[in-house]
Amino acid sequence: VISTNGGKMPADVDLVRATGGEAVAARVDTAYYPRQTPLTPDSRLVFLGDVLILPEPYPRPCVFSVGDIFITLGGCWLVLALMGVLPAGRKMRGRRRKSRAVTA
Repeated sequence: VISTNGGKMPADVDLVRATGGEAVAARVDTAYYPRQTPLTPDSRLVFLGDVLILPEPYPRPCVFSVGDIFITLGGCWLVLALMGVLPAGRKMRGRRRKSRAVTA
């Protein structure tokens, strides 16, 4: 999404305004938020941009994307895997050679 939109993530300014007020919305596409740009009709892959909202009463309301969800799930999975909490994966199926016992 970022590469198709000139190196910036398109964000719905109305949703940004709903999470942080007018002051935060005015900072989109400025030096304060250099990686975001307002969502326009020319934006590409809009459905993958910052178009989802986590509103109040969440302590830190924010606008996020579908990719953020996958990154968070992957991070949680990695931590759980490193902790050994996840169940063991399936063993690989395949043809195994039967070992022949050598008798003397």
